[in-house]
Amino acid sequence: MKLSWLILFILFFIDMTVLAQDNKCYKSTEGKDFWFGFMQGRNHNPKHYIEITVSSSHTCTFDIYYGKSTTSSYHGKILPNTPSQIRLDTLRGEPIGSEFVDEKAIHLVSDSLLNLFAMNFSPFSSEAALIYPTALLGKEYYTMCSHGAIIKNSRLFDEFVIVASEDNTTINISPKCPTSGGKAANNLFTITLGKGELYQVQSELSNKGHLTGSYIKSDKPVAVFSGGLSTKNTEEDWDHWYEQMPPVQTWGTTFIAVPLLTRYWDGYNIIPSQPNTTVQIGNKAPIHLSLAGLPLSFSLSFDQASLIQTDKPVLLDQYSNPGSVDQLYSSGDGDPFLITVSPVNQTREEVVFVAYDSPEITLKFFVNIAVKDDAVGKIMLDDVIVPFTALSGTGYSYAQLRVKKGPHRIRTTEPGKGFTANVYAFGNVEGYGYNVGYTPDSQLNLGGYIDEHGKKYKVRCDGSSPVVLNAGNAFDSF
Repeated sequence: MKLSWLILFILFFIDMTVLAQDNKCYKSTEGKDFWFGFMQGRNHNPKHYIEITVSSSHTCTFDIYYGKSTTSSYHGKILPNTPSQIRLDTLRGEPIGSEFVDEKAIHLVSDSLLNLFAMNFSPFSSEAALIYPTALLGKEYYTMCSHGAIIKNSRLFDEFVIVASEDNTTINISPKCPTSGGKAANNLFTITLGKGELYQVQSELSNKGHLTGSYIKSDKPVAVFSGGLSTKNTEEDWDHWYEQMPPVQTWGTTFIAVPLLTRYWDGYNIIPSQPNTTVQIGNKAPIHLSLAGLPLSFSLSFDQASLIQTDKPVLLDQYSNPGSVDQLYSSGDGDPFLITVSPVNQTREEVVFVAYDSPEITLKFFVNIAVKDDAVGKIMLDDVIVPFTALSGTGYSYAQLRVKKGPHRIRTTEPGKGFTANVYAFGNVEGYGYNVGYTPDSQLNLGGYIDEHGKKYKVRCDGSSPVVLNAGNAFDSF
């Protein structure tokens, strides 16, 4: 390596180390600073509202801001392991329509680390999502949306929302189907957002295509939420879908698919980040995905908990069927919802969450947990050891647990023995589900020539051209 390149590399390393120290607390989906947004839901009902839940193992004081405002609209405080639910201003926080720049982003700032969850509520059409801290936002995304709905001969929208965390953010968008605002499918267009602004894209009403697999690339970190205004399988069963998308750099290759209790079967979607990706679902024959961003859909029944492995990073989502699809198994309860499944290496060691109740959801609340086998006997739910079922021959185990409405705490009794988990609930033509948090394991793309030795990388420079090191946005050490 020439001396000039060595000096540049050292300066780069020093600069990245400083940034890492600034963000060293952000090791999971806990954080002190959050930029997020809602998508348009079924807000025709006067009982419709949007809300957030904040929880922490610390005492926290926090403030909430709307759009570009620097004046706090809500000042709150929570005690350790005591979640608080806060109604937000729907008019100031929920976008309506497609392809408008809108000052409806929401900013939460806390003095201590906390977990943040959001819910868009309407009778018979609620959905909740885990919110990522600003430090974990990325610059490259694919969307996972619903499959649309037909209600009174009118198709309701697939949709996604982009939230800017910094001024002068340039964003390139390639939608997978024609949009309500007239953008063509697979035709790249560019927008610019300022801090506190968001941009919602909805599918064209008359088109039967979907926005799943739409590509988003920005020059500064953004938050992306996707799903649908409503999705359905029958005239009676339709529901809002709302989920925050993890940036591509945090996608994984190994997952545990745990069936949702009281469902006969669940649907899954995989989006590959790279072409020529191989997918292994349990003991089934491998599946080859030739194109990046083109989703693979499949289903697994209630007795098919499975290890899913890929040779390149992918996004995995699990979706629930409405109660009408498997009435004998579900007793008719439930409605569609979407959950992002965390890779097995992105575990948490503690989280406090809320099982939301509503007039329609009063009895059926659940949590699914997945762990490595060496963590069995060391995970507690509300201070009771969790019983697990081994996923034979994989080295992993899972639990499907019924819980009561209200706050709950999952924790490990031994450092390093983490878990991934999802919470969900069903009621009369109603359902929701969300991931309770993860610790991202971003992929470091060094570029150039790389020799891999475990987690260490060696870059060879011949001095003829620079080697670009892309450290991503989520690392806390180098």
